[in-house]
Amino acid sequence: MDYIFKKGQFDSSTPLNWYIAGGGYFDWDGDFGARIPIGVNLNFAKDWKLYGQVHPEVTFNDGLG
Repeated sequence: MDYIFKKGQFDSSTPLNWYIAGGGYFDWDGDFGARIPIGVNLNFAKDWKLYGQVHPEVTFNDGLG
């Protein structure tokens, strides 16, 4: 689950937006940790969005114990 704490728009004439978020994760292997997603959204048609993100992670439990 992530919380978007900063977002903006590159240019008022394009439908391309950016965001920076923070949150946590839990996966099937029992790993959990924190992440900071940084991404972009592109509104290319009505009710359709395309997005991409990178998210550095810090793992607190490697699922081994």
